[in-house]
This record gives sequence, C-alpha cells and structure tokens, in this order.
Amino acid sequence: MTDYETALRNTLTFFPSNARTVGCWFHHNQAVWKNMKRKGYLNLTNSNECTMKALIMLLALPLLLSADIQRAFDLVRIFAINHNVPMVDLFDYYQNFWLRRVGVDALSVNRLPRRTNNCVESFHNGLRMKFKVIYLNLWIFLDHLSHLNHNTHITLTQLSNNLRPTRKQTTNVIKNLKSIRDSTQDYSLGLITMWEFLSRIAHVTSAYDNQQRN
Repeated sequence: MTDYETALRNTLTFFPSNARTVGCWFHHNQAVWKNMKRKGYLNLTNSNECTMKALIMLLALPLLLSADIQRAFDLVRIFAINHNVPMVDLFDYYQNFWLRRVGVDALSVNRLPRRTNNCVESFHNGLRMKFKVIYLNLWIFLDHLSHLNHNTHITLTQLSNNLRPTRKQTTNVIKNLKSIRDSTQDYSLGLITMWEFLSRIAHVTSAYDNQQRN
C-alpha cells in the first residue's frame, strides 16, 4: 500500500511480483479534497448540500470493487448534473487522474483488512511522543524503543493472522468500521443498490469532510 507517489508506485510495478499494489484511501481523500479547494469549490461545498453529497460520494468510490468504480463514478456525475452541481473540472480531474492514470485496481480497497497506511505515520508519531525530551538517557531511550517495537510486533502479528489489533479505538472509528463492513456485505449480497451503498458510506466519509472544514 502506497501514498500514490509516482516514483514509489513505478518502482513497485517494475519488478515482477504476485503482490498487488494498492493506494491508501486516506491519501486519496486528501488529494481529492485539496484539488477541490484548489479549483475554488470550497465555498460551494459548504453552502450547497448536493455539492457536498457529490464530493463525499467521490471519496467513497475506493470502497467498491474495482469493476464497479467506473459505473459508480458515472452515477455520481449524473447526480451532480441533475442537481446543477457546477464541479465539471473536479469530475474531469477524477476521471483523468484517478480512473485512467492510477487505475481502478490500485484505487479499490474493497474488503482489505487495512484501507490506509496511516499505521506507519502513527508509528512515527509514537516515536516523537516517546522521545520528546531534548536530552534523553541512552538506557531510557533503548527501553522506550524496545517497548514500542514490542507493541508494534504484537499488532503486526495480529494483522497477519486476520485478527483485530488490541489497541484502543474511538467509538466513532468502531462505528465507521461497522458501517463499512455491513454496507459492503449488504451490497455484495444484492440487498442494497450501488446508490444506496454510496449514500450509506457518505456518512462515513462526511466525518473527514467535517474535519477538513473545521
């Protein structure tokens, strides 16, 4: 899983491997949001409910199977047209960059045990928190590093065995994970339509939007 950095992705795809190269869902959302702001649509998304709905549905596309992403994108674009959402440039950007250049196979995080690579950034933050003093005794440093390495090893072992890590998760995170899991299952069983799936997941991605706006 990568951050969509071109050099890194090209390196991984250059060497023959049975591994699948997948992008980070969080960094996808971050890039789409930044592009939306750069194109001057921020005030529109803050004031127009349909514009915001179209945006957060775009952010939900990677949660679908790769075979469904293009059709779902077309649904969202038709919704935007029918509701006079003037974000043509954003939809063109998404089509040209994410669907054509990155590709739906790298974009889809459907049913993956981890949808982001934020665990790496979390590890770095943990290091900063542990070693926040300027002058640190060598033995204290090694003790902190040993504990952090031990905890990380436990987490990696749990993930490799398809177990949920024992670290604490907030109520909202647990709720969102359940919503994604249940919606994905209902959609795969044909209990809900593609549009209903996007509408459900929109409540999950809206939390990211609220964080960015605040």
